[in-house]
Amino acid sequence: MPKIRSKRKGRAFIVTINRPEVRNAVDAETAGLLFKSVEAFRQDDSLDVLILTGSGEVSFCAGADLKDIGGLAARRGAKKSGPDGYQPHH
Repeated sequence: MPKIRSKRKGRAFIVTINRPEVRNAVDAETAGLLFKSVEAFRQDDSLDVLILTGSGEVSFCAGADLKDIGGLAARRGAKKSGPDGYQPHH
């Protein structure tokens, strides 16, 4: 099962964290996929809005997956995008 799902809906880009078994907590792999999704959105001038959501019925996102906290901090690109992969550029 993919950890991230994305789809276009009109001029919106919907990105869904797909880890409901851990309340959509973000591990290093998920953070990298989120980063790629945000970059794809930024590079597509035909899109106006990015919607970030989580799968399942319990929660949007529990935050960082504490079982992979070392991987999040060491993730390539973490300094640019933040450990979770989607913090805004400054």
